[in-house]
Amino acid sequence: MKRIIIIILAIVMVTLPLVACGSQDTPAQTPAEQPPADPPGETQAEEPPAEAPPAQDAEPGKKFTIGVSYQGPNNDWAINMKAHLEYGFADHQDIIERVIYKEYGWDEDQQIADLEDFLLAGIDLLIVAPHSDTGQAGAIADIKAAGIHVVVYNGTAGTDEYDALIKGDNVAAGQADARWLVDRLGHEGNILIIGGAPGSTYQEDLNQGYMDIINEYPGHEVLGIEYAFWSPASSKEIIESYIARGDQIDGIIVSGLMGLGALEAFTDAGLPIPPLTSGDGWTGFLFRAQELGFTDFAAIPTNNFDYAYGAVGLAMGILRGETVQRDTLIPPNPTMPAEEMLGMLTDNIPEAFWFGGLIPMADFDRFANA
Repeated sequence: MKRIIIIILAIVMVTLPLVACGSQDTPAQTPAEQPPADPPGETQAEEPPAEAPPAQDAEPGKKFTIGVSYQGPNNDWAINMKAHLEYGFADHQDIIERVIYKEYGWDEDQQIADLEDFLLAGIDLLIVAPHSDTGQAGAIADIKAAGIHVVVYNGTAGTDEYDALIKGDNVAAGQADARWLVDRLGHEGNILIIGGAPGSTYQEDLNQGYMDIINEYPGHEVLGIEYAFWSPASSKEIIESYIARGDQIDGIIVSGLMGLGALEAFTDAGLPIPPLTSGDGWTGFLFRAQELGFTDFAAIPTNNFDYAYGAVGLAMGILRGETVQRDTLIPPNPTMPAEEMLGMLTDNIPEAFWFGGLIPMADFDRFANA
């Protein structure tokens, strides 16, 4: 898989953030200064990367208003994503007037309305996680045309009208999960795929990666591609419906949040738990797997929080008048033994903590609750 770029994100940040509920903007507490952890990775470029031109905003003493359009902290993954935005902002109080968050909750129409609101909100820069490849393209292009800088993360914009983009190589991540499972199953057997939100850029890239690998082996049958919106309860219900109709499930491609539902579905049914691709670092899944003595899962810590943190770094660089990388892909982390990941669990892990993040464990609650 060709990689566009792997970068070291080592950016130090401080903010005076403002948290919103839905589309209402309310002030947030300013977290104490905390030096950022150094994210892993090496810089490798197969071809000279494109760069965004330097901004003309770097005036001594000038402060900026930042808009953030994102999913909203409606599950542990999203709480971690928001915490990493806060962690990223945490060392740039000198140039930030305020941060306005708007939460779209996986409602594309709501996100478009939020983006239209940002046009009138007096922001200098937008950080946006698009719901889909194309749905927000017009609104994002309008914001850029209005002279507002745009940094895209966790997806693609459907338009070239942005200053910088950073996301995971989710096709490669899907391939890594599927490769682990097909090898574990000996290249034959029935596979159930449970994804998050249908139509989202993130999920469609993952699905492409899954099928790239599964289609290499005619001995595999995909029982179905279902969507549980990252809800353990919904995932459990989906799996129970397959069990009830007598389908043989040999393996499941499913993330940690929804993987917890898989554990509970098979446990409640009194059936052996098949191999799962659920070891993405969420401690909720890991604690339950440990309790059940279950180790037959792919342990690939998520890279998702690298690009929330990295998006803030790109944004601050733009506002400081620096030349920044225009397009950045973060590759999936390497697979580790499931037993090694389970061995990372301790009694003092904060609620909602995710291995693979950049925030030190001792500081996590401060940024998660900011």
